[in-house]
Amino acid sequence: MAETSENQEQQVAEASGDRRAELEGILAQKEEEISLQSTRIAELEQSLAESNGKLTEASTALAQAIANYRTLAVQSEPLAPADMIKGDSIETIDASLKSAREVISKVKAGLEAEGKVARVPAGAPQRRTFSLSALSPRDKIRSAIGGNK
Repeated sequence: MAETSENQEQQVAEASGDRRAELEGILAQKEEEISLQSTRIAELEQSLAESNGKLTEASTALAQAIANYRTLAVQSEPLAPADMIKGDSIETIDASLKSAREVISKVKAGLEAEGKVARVPAGAPQRRTFSLSALSPRDKIRSAIGGNK
């Protein structure tokens, strides 16, 4: 029986050693996977930082392009007040430019209609000859000597 218990202890020790070696192998494999994943995470974080930088640059460039577009839109419509042309995108600038053009055309139409109604001839009025036939003889004499009393 002593041999059996020694035998059993030896089998348990061998099984424990085998199990330990197996677990150490699994642990080494998992540590390698963690290392690979950590490297992948670092690469992805670097890629994300680069993408964020590019996005910031693109946003800045877009804002500058929109500001330049607005400036050109204001210059292309000298009759439109600059504060009427506004927006933070090309679409909103185009919409405000269209609105400004409509206001300009309405004002022009109103001024033209007003100008047609109140037409004033250019220059001095025409000279009229003074008809003396309706005056009495006394008034005719006064008119001739320059006395209008």
